Amino acid sequence: MGGTARRWAVGIGAAFVVFWLCLWLARAVSFGWLPEAEADRWAVAGAFAGAMAAAVGGLTAWWAGRGAQGGAGGRDESVVRQAARADGVAEVEQVAGSRGPAGTRSRRPARKKVSQKAKATGESKIGQVGGDRTP
Repeated sequence: MGGTARRWAVGIGAAFVVFWLCLWLARAVSFGWLPEAEADRWAVAGAFAGAMAAAVGGLTAWWAGRGAQGGAGGRDESVVRQAARADGVAEVEQVAGSRGPAGTRSRRPARKKVSQKAKATGESKIGQVGGDRTP
């Protein structure tokens, strides 16, 4: 099972456990806010358990989704955003990957998305490379 699939499995399992734990807790412990009638107690306990499970499910879904967006374990799917402005005789070089001889380049997979914006005026120069740059 991959990292992202494992995160989703943990998230779904956590929401499931929280639901049943909260349902049991609301039925086993006598809280003053629970109604007296048995059917009403089950309804309130179910609503309470559902709300707690939804909160845990939302947090774990956010956590599980980060694996696919460059969070922990998702480095190969990162996003690079670079912006540059050059005036006069300035020179700007943007490299999304690593710089150096071919033998020293990073071994990480290529990025999924690179966004580079540049504006040059006068005699300025801007160089952009979406991946690794070798001399």
